[in-house]
Amino acid sequence: MDNPDAYKNTKALRDDNHAQLIEEFTPKFNWRSDGRDSVLDIGCAGGNVTSGLILPKLPSTFSKLIGVDINDNMVDYATKNNQIPKVSFKKLDIGADISEFMHEYGPFDHIISLFCFHLVPDQKLAIQNVYNLLGTNGDCFLHFLCDFDGFDVHKKAYPKWSQYMVDIDDFISPYHRRIDPVNMIRKHLKNAGFSRYTVEERRKWIAYHDVQSFKGAFAPVIPFFSQIPVERQEEYLDDYVKFSLDVKPDPGVKVHNFKAGQDVNIFVAYRTVVAFAEK
Repeated sequence: MDNPDAYKNTKALRDDNHAQLIEEFTPKFNWRSDGRDSVLDIGCAGGNVTSGLILPKLPSTFSKLIGVDINDNMVDYATKNNQIPKVSFKKLDIGADISEFMHEYGPFDHIISLFCFHLVPDQKLAIQNVYNLLGTNGDCFLHFLCDFDGFDVHKKAYPKWSQYMVDIDDFISPYHRRIDPVNMIRKHLKNAGFSRYTVEERRKWIAYHDVQSFKGAFAPVIPFFSQIPVERQEEYLDDYVKFSLDVKPDPGVKVHNFKAGQDVNIFVAYRTVVAFAEK
């Protein structure tokens, strides 16, 4: 996740989600009558979603669009490759003290976060920070990755690769294998002070038929991959494939891209939660 180009190009877990979610939820925003909306994109990575998907949905008179990420490499890449008027990129840890950022750049009319919040250990603080960053009548939609078989694969690989995975718990969703993540997120939104909110769960299965394509898709999203020596990265990916081949779909589920009779069927399952909240 330290390589902006590779992360930008991979479609692992995100094949159609970003564009689909933005199309679905931006019409729900309480858009300003004067068209001077301000928007914050949390977890912007290399900025391609910020400028390529969010920006076109804004009125031409919008006041500012800021993408933030905790990773310096991502912020630098986004800044260099998206030099657009009224669009900027900053470093921010949404799960920490945001008072300085809020004083300089807030408040915002709308906040968007896609595939980011599962990387924040302190969910209560992160959601409270979102609430605090919103102005009067502000709204947000947040996309949480909850269950993902890859998290279990990392745990299976841990005994052999532990020296490179010392922070593994920081990269496993706090909602992983929890019975009712929807209700957990509802409670966080309510306690933060949101007046209205909807939270719903979504599930998806995907099949990959080529080992190299599977490796290429997932290597950029393995959070500690860059910590593994280059000469051993292919060995780790071989283990990743081996453990992933143990994953089998539940009976009767629809698997995207499944083709019977393939020599290789690597199944990936994940569950996400989407929350839309108004201040």
